[in-house]
Amino acid sequence: MKFLKEIKKNIIIFFDNIRYPKRYLLKVRYLQRPFLFLSLRRLIYRKSFFKSFNHIDNLNVESLFKNGITTYVDPILKKTFDEIGAQYSCLDDEFKETSGAGYLSREMPKKYFDIIVSRLLPLADFYFGERGKAILRDPPSINYISRQTVNSANRSSSTDFWHIDTPNQLTMHLFCSDVNEETPHLYYCGGLHNKNFVDFFTLTGEKNIFDFYRKIFAHKVEKAFGRSGTICIFDPNGFHRDIIPIDSMKPRVYIHINFTPGNL
Repeated sequence: MKFLKEIKKNIIIFFDNIRYPKRYLLKVRYLQRPFLFLSLRRLIYRKSFFKSFNHIDNLNVESLFKNGITTYVDPILKKTFDEIGAQYSCLDDEFKETSGAGYLSREMPKKYFDIIVSRLLPLADFYFGERGKAILRDPPSINYISRQTVNSANRSSSTDFWHIDTPNQLTMHLFCSDVNEETPHLYYCGGLHNKNFVDFFTLTGEKNIFDFYRKIFAHKVEKAFGRSGTICIFDPNGFHRDIIPIDSMKPRVYIHINFTPGNL
C-alpha cells in the first residue's frame, strides 16, 4: 500500500512537469537530470573533492545530498565573517532594499571576494557533479534583515512563505552574526529538493500553493541556526521560507551567494 502511494505521488509530479516542462528541461540542459546521471558524476568527482576539502572535518556533504541542506564552520573563513559582521552590524546608506521585503543589501567588498568564493567553489562543483561547473549567478552580497527592516519595508514579502527558487541553484548563507530563534532564520523542508516540483507560486501568485505537496510528501523541517562563522548551504529547489520573529529586533547579518551550473 505504501509503495502504491509513493507511485501515485510521483505520478502527480510527473504530470505537473508534462504540463509545465520548462523547469525540468533546464535541469536536463545543465546536466542536473536525470538524477541517476548526476549521482554518477558526483561519484566520479568525489575523491578529488575530498582531497581538496580534507581541512574541514565538520562538513556533512551527505546531509546536503540527502536532505538538501547542511551547515558547517570553516575555521579560516570564520575570522573573515566575524570581521564583516563587526563592520556591517549597523546600517548605512550603502545598504539598499532588494526585491524581498526588509532585506537590505550591499555588494560584498572585493577584498573579501577571492578569499571567500575560492573556498566555496569546489563544494558547488561537487554538488553539480563536475570540476569547473559552478558559476556565480550574481555578485555576492552582504545582507541585513530584522523585524524592524521588515516592518518599514516598501514591498510585500517574497520569502516568508513556502517557496522554491531558480532551478539548478545552490544557495549559501554565510553567517556574520549569530542566528537563532530571536533573529530572522531559515526553515527548510528536508529531503524534498530532488522531487522536481514545478514553481506554481510564480505561475499563480498563491502563497499557500505548496501546502498540498508538503502534506503528501514526508519531510523534516530543518532550522538553519548557528554562531557567527557558520556556513549554511541549501538547495532552494526544496521548499523553504524565512521566519521573522515578531518580538525581537535582532538582525541577521550574512553574505548571500548563489551558484548555478550555468543558468542565470
